[in-house]
Amino acid sequence: MAAEILSIRSPTLLQVGDQNRSYGVQLACISVNEANSQAALAWLQRNGSRGTKINFRPMGVQDGQMVAQVSLLKNGLNLGDALVAEGLASPLPCLNAERAS
Repeated sequence: MAAEILSIRSPTLLQVGDQNRSYGVQLACISVNEANSQAALAWLQRNGSRGTKINFRPMGVQDGQMVAQVSLLKNGLNLGDALVAEGLASPLPCLNAERAS
């Protein structure tokens, strides 16, 4: 079974789950500034609503939070890349996250 979005907690933080676990997942390699926060949140809610099936690839842990690339299964859309393409987020280097063990 694929993971799915359970809730969108902020423009860069999702609660995702599979059949028996849930995770807080920070979108990897992006930053959303305060001015774009509401627009980015609205975009995520339109494109990744509750129950949307996803694939997430953990990239590490930062400040105790899992950091991952998150893509929609229906069309392969990477949420972080899409927010950058929409002008709602800025790309960040991915080297800051600690490797997940």
